[in-house]
Amino acid sequence: MPEVRVDGDEIFYEADGAQGPALVFVHGFRNSGRSWELVRPLLDTARLRAWFLDLPGCGRSSVPPTWRGCTIEAYARCIVDLCAAFGLEDVVLVGHSLGGGVAMTVALEHPELLQGLVLVAPTPADGIGYLSEEQLSRLIDPTPDELEALARAAFHRPPSEAEFNELLSTVRAASPQHIEGAVRSQCELHLGDRLSEIKVPTLVIGGDRDRHVPIRHTLRTAAAIRRCSVQIYHGVGHAPFFEVRREFAALINHFVLFELRSVDWTIS
Repeated sequence: MPEVRVDGDEIFYEADGAQGPALVFVHGFRNSGRSWELVRPLLDTARLRAWFLDLPGCGRSSVPPTWRGCTIEAYARCIVDLCAAFGLEDVVLVGHSLGGGVAMTVALEHPELLQGLVLVAPTPADGIGYLSEEQLSRLIDPTPDELEALARAAFHRPPSEAEFNELLSTVRAASPQHIEGAVRSQCELHLGDRLSEIKVPTLVIGGDRDRHVPIRHTLRTAAAIRRCSVQIYHGVGHAPFFEVRREFAALINHFVLFELRSVDWTIS
């Protein structure tokens, strides 16, 4: 299996393409690099390179000893170190949900690493404090039925049962360290006042039927980033790369191969 050691963690990854701009895909809560499987064959890997990783505590990567290795801040450091290990520069970072929080943190702390940013239904920049104690409890320690319901709620257009069952097996396998670190750091996230500092061209993608990150939060994030374009899909939930996979892949291809090179992103 392809693995790279980053700060003591064994990070599993897969990569496509041999030339062109470098994209690094960062998955969401209780997920893995397999989240992007339906999009991978639709990316223009004749003209770009794409890396898909399992964050520590998820998928096939190793599990840190404590939850502190699975926070948004720790994951951001992991991404920076992983890019250094592969010698990647001018990266386009694609982050979904929790991964969006990681991507925003990298953009703020290490802007020199990036040439572009794609935020897909990103976790709210000022955290998930709007959730009730009961909702937080179901995130941290759900019953099997609650976990399945949580996974199904990600979709407005349901995937096939085979696709859903594969996703559910990944969700069930997430480590306790990841769950605690991810929830704690999303509760404590406070980036809203800093989003205007993001300098790289940014694309924000969301669905108007998102039940995990309501659309108002996605639009608020987009409005705060100065060099930003927005795509909101109608009748789509929290996972556009499942529900409108072809449109999603075409949008990524266009953003990376055309917009970043041809559009004047200068702020007047």
